[in-house]
Amino acid sequence: GKLHVCLNCLSDSHEVKNCKSMFNCNKCKQRHHSMIHRDQSEGIAQISDSTDTTEISTKSHVASIKANISNVPTSRSMLLGTAMVTICHNESPFTVRALIDSGSEATFVSNSLQKCLHLATKKVSARVSGLNNTVPGRVQSVCSITIGSPRNKSLRLEAEALVLPKLTGLLPSRSINPSIVKRLPNIPLADNNFYTSQKVDLLIGADLYPKIILNGVKSKIFGSLVAQHTVFGWILTGSVPSEETKVNGKGDGQNSSITKQQTQNNFCKVNNSNFIFTQQKQHQQHQQQHQLQRDQSNDDGETNDAPGSSNHTDTHGSVGVPTLPAAALSLSATSVGST
Repeated sequence: GKLHVCLNCLSDSHEVKNCKSMFNCNKCKQRHHSMIHRDQSEGIAQISDSTDTTEISTKSHVASIKANISNVPTSRSMLLGTAMVTICHNESPFTVRALIDSGSEATFVSNSLQKCLHLATKKVSARVSGLNNTVPGRVQSVCSITIGSPRNKSLRLEAEALVLPKLTGLLPSRSINPSIVKRLPNIPLADNNFYTSQKVDLLIGADLYPKIILNGVKSKIFGSLVAQHTVFGWILTGSVPSEETKVNGKGDGQNSSITKQQTQNNFCKVNNSNFIFTQQKQHQQHQQQHQLQRDQSNDDGETNDAPGSSNHTDTHGSVGVPTLPAAALSLSATSVGST
């Protein structure tokens, strides 16, 4: 069924006609949230789930879910709320870039991320329709994920994520001058590299939105940006003034110094995809492998290679990869063997 939330303040406790918020859409001044404003050229995709009862026993009916697949015009620079979040798998946190979109009734995860982390999946059959009833993709699997926050180690949000091959284009559509950060309010950002055009591997929709939004909104930043406080930090949404979009050097600058820094410190090339995890966690994993090697040597009288030691991940090679999608639907599904 449909999620019953107020379209103006996004609360699930009342409808828009009973909303007491003094704020309206800062783009068209209508009674809905600015983050779900859609121009006439944009639309809302429909996801219908026709899951076999033998595969997902708790969902025998057909569910209709609205998912907003965001399209950013290339003629202007528009910021959509992105955040760096953690996905916990086998008690290890992996940091990924997420798009927070209250206009989507579901949460999405990319096929690339699912394969990289070997997340166990369950088969489903769902069709994703876009503009003019076009069909951009079909969902064939769902996986359980646990979302955390680098700023709140105790946060754990459980979700059933629909897996899609394509989520959205690079966000923002073109890189913005990094100097914009110096003129922002002094707030901890959810995505410190929000100005760099990059892919996202997770879309957090309205199913989790009420759980991640905190009190605190800063409007009219540069006259057109809105900052919203979340459990991940502050996210920025809105159009960027033209004077802030100029990037020094050739191209849009998306592969400039930030990519070099990622290459040196943060990014791991796994199955042709970039996924970030901390050097500390990587060090712990190597220590565990060496400990296992020593234990085997003590028990057997000989030294054996630790699992995967001959094929360890290159933690210093980082390359740009195509944008990939993400999707998550709140279903109670049992997992099957992962790949």
